[in-house]
Amino acid sequence: MINQFKDGMNAFGELWDIIKANWIAFLPLFTNMQEPLSKEAFKAIFLYAYSSSGSNNREAEEDTIYCWEMVLNMIEALLSLSCFSFLVSHFLSVIVISNPHVFHLV
Repeated sequence: MINQFKDGMNAFGELWDIIKANWIAFLPLFTNMQEPLSKEAFKAIFLYAYSSSGSNNREAEEDTIYCWEMVLNMIEALLSLSCFSFLVSHFLSVIVISNPHVFHLV
């Protein structure tokens, strides 16, 4: 069953391998830290790495970051914080896979 979970995570852009290589950054997402994971704590896992201003990728990167911020705001506003980390982790798998060059783990 654990192997199915890891295989499923890796089916989305090798997400399990990313988590395994950066396990410290993902501790708040996968462990009980005695407090719910907040929007700010989740944002602290990543640094945004934009392409040069005026480059072909820059506009798409800015759109991606804007959508990421909007989703974080909506989830935090609509749901209890205990559900926040669950939903963000699922959305994260989609956003990181579609734009892996923008998100860098802290």
